[in-house]
Amino acid sequence: MRTPPSLPQEITPDRATVRRLLTAALDAGRAMLSEPEAKAALAAYGIPTVPTEVAATPEAAAEIAEKMLRGASADALPPTLVVKILSPDISHKSDVGGVRLDLASAAAVHEAAARTGQLHVASIGPHETGTSPGPSGSVGGDNCRKDA
Repeated sequence: MRTPPSLPQEITPDRATVRRLLTAALDAGRAMLSEPEAKAALAAYGIPTVPTEVAATPEAAAEIAEKMLRGASADALPPTLVVKILSPDISHKSDVGGVRLDLASAAAVHEAAARTGQLHVASIGPHETGTSPGPSGSVGGDNCRKDA
């Protein structure tokens, strides 16, 4: 009996990217990756994730939301966005009221990012998103919902 390979042969992981992400987190004294870092690590292994972008202000978050909403397929369900807090000090966003779901407009994203940013740091994206440390946020689009 033979042991199967640990990875499918058609996947060529980008181990250098994952090593760089892990090294940066450890060098910063963190034991966990941020959500965008974790998504980048998953992508390096060919695992799809929802689109996520970082925004430094609620205004930038609204601009990203506009772009994502404009890019939505006419055949798909209307996209919704999510705003999540992002902080190296907060791993459980919902515990601190740091998640805003079902945002359907750039104005709603702006308002949610402003409110969430008051907690610490905001991030915006589809029903699974993140951003980077500091007063910033990220935006992601959810054009793949299957709840209809």
